[in-house]
Amino acid sequence: MQAQAAAGVKVSVHVDAGGVAAYTISSDHPAVRAATAALEHVYPGEAVLLAKIGGTLPATVLFEEVLSAKTLFFSFSTSDEKLHAPNEFMRIRRLREGMRAWEQLWRLLAGGSHRLATK
Repeated sequence: MQAQAAAGVKVSVHVDAGGVAAYTISSDHPAVRAATAALEHVYPGEAVLLAKIGGTLPATVLFEEVLSAKTLFFSFSTSDEKLHAPNEFMRIRRLREGMRAWEQLWRLLAGGSHRLATK
């Protein structure tokens, strides 16, 4: 950092103690299996992508530590919609597809083989 500083610029580095550990949910977790089934229901014949995302939301770690609850990320965008990039957009039909998928997910989590265990 010092070697890259422009003339007259003072550089200092401070470690941020606010970071959190990386977060993951196992691909065989009942919620992931239910989400996969819900997406297969909404998008028949399409392969469901189980993606690993390079960022962590601090709340996911907090939910697991305090509530012993896993967090599931459930997405409906496609690569050509340029998520979080310049000119990002979302097709209106994705909203309808998302609502159908969420409905199916909640139904699967509430009963059947995907039902989440209660304490």
